[in-house]
Parts: sequence; structure tokens; C-alpha cells
Amino acid sequence: MTRRVFRPALAWLPVVLATACPSAPPRPTPPRPASSGIVVGQTVTGRLTLDAPTFADGSHYRAYPFTGRGGDTLTANVESVDFDANVILTDGHGNRISARLTHVLPQDGPYRVYVNSSARDELGAYRFTLRAGGSIAPADTTCRGFGRVAGVIRVGQTIEGRLTSGDPMFPGDSSYYQRWVMPVTHNQPFTVDLSSEAFDAYLVLTHGPGEKIVENDDGGNACNARLVYTPPDDRPVRIIVNTARKHETGPYVLRVSAGLTITDVKGHCARGN
Repeated sequence: MTRRVFRPALAWLPVVLATACPSAPPRPTPPRPASSGIVVGQTVTGRLTLDAPTFADGSHYRAYPFTGRGGDTLTANVESVDFDANVILTDGHGNRISARLTHVLPQDGPYRVYVNSSARDELGAYRFTLRAGGSIAPADTTCRGFGRVAGVIRVGQTIEGRLTSGDPMFPGDSSYYQRWVMPVTHNQPFTVDLSSEAFDAYLVLTHGPGEKIVENDDGGNACNARLVYTPPDDRPVRIIVNTARKHETGPYVLRVSAGLTITDVKGHCARGN
């Protein structure tokens, strides 16, 4: 099988601002306090991790309380190369006020900003700035994101899944795919195996929405895919479960194991030939 060029279905945006999409998650009940607050004019960095609290839709968040003055215009700017960022503003009681990038506070009092992702199970680092004044750029209302996420998988875990015609499709080759987010540990190697009796398995490992790290077809013997990787940092990765041929669907087994396993560099799938 000829190695193909991986082309994500969505363009990679190096910086993604807050979104005001109508599908943004509802306010938490009750609101969870943050470990620390923020003041207007401050920039903080943080991470969405597996132990971060979640909304009902499965998306993680971090909450930042602050004190605001009625009539002030504030802009919340969240930047991340790991996930599609979303912000939610609530009052001190947890009542949702806005999911917009810029908002005029209705009254004096306590507020909270929730740094969130637009999709479930997203992980990664971000930079959050809360400043006075209006937005320097329009809010991203197009819902262009990093794509649908099937879930989280960890080293040592095995998942049985299924590719269907309802999954996203790469327009370049008409193959269906699913994204799985995986937290990693710096300098700890791992092996990803994708096997299926229904289709010719293809694996891609990426950062963010489509920054390809490594890919593999038939490296796990016969029509199965295997890739190995040693992360140089702790930035989460995405495992793309894909097929080597167009319109293939069916059940699969995705397994991530610790350590490096030998990959068949001359693997060949004879299925359908």
C-alpha cells in the first residue's frame, strides 16, 4: 500500500479563540470553584486534564472567579493548539450569562469564566486572558473546530469500536475515520495497534486538529496497523482510526500498550486484491 499524505478534513488553526456556538454546554450545577481566581488585565496558563471537572456533555473545564463592575466591557480570550476553545460567563450564583468573546457586565458583583472545550474529552494546554475593552477579533461562530472526538484512550487500554457511514469522512480519499484523544507522559514510549476483520486498518497520530506525527498501514501484520512513538513532551495526542480504502466500515479493536513493539515495515494487505 502506498503511503498517503494525511490531509485533515478541517483546516488547522494555530490559535483558536472562544466560540459562541449554540451547542456550547450548559452551566454546571452547582458551579465548581477554581483553585485560583483571575483579575481583569491578567493572563494565566493552564491545562484541561483528565481530572478536570466536566459538564454534562463530557467536556472538561476550569473555572476562574473574578469581581466585576456593572457596565464594564470585558473580553475573554482563550488560545490553544490542543483543543477548540470555548468560554462561558456566569454570575456568582452560576447563572449562565454569555458564551461570547466580549460581554458588558450587567451589574457589580462576583462572576466566573469557564475555560472549556467545544467537544467532549478534549485535553491540553491553554492561555487565558481577561481584559477590559472589546474584542480585537470577532468570535468564532462557525463552529470550525478540531473535529468530533470519539473519546479518550489511555496507555494499557483496549477499546472495541465501529466505523460507520455516519462518521466523518476525509474528502481526499472518501475514507471514514474517528478521533481518540490520548494523554501521554514525556519520554514514555507506547505502541498503538488497530486491527479489524472488516477493513484495511490505517492509523495516524496527530497533535491538535491535524498536525501529523506518524502514520502506519499494515505495520501490525496482514491488514492491521501498528505505530510506535516516544513523546518528547506531555502534550496530548490524537489517534486517528482510519481505513486504507474508501467507504470501508465495520468493527475494530484499538489497543495502546506501554513500550515499543516491532513494526512490520514491509506489511501488505491482500484483502480484496
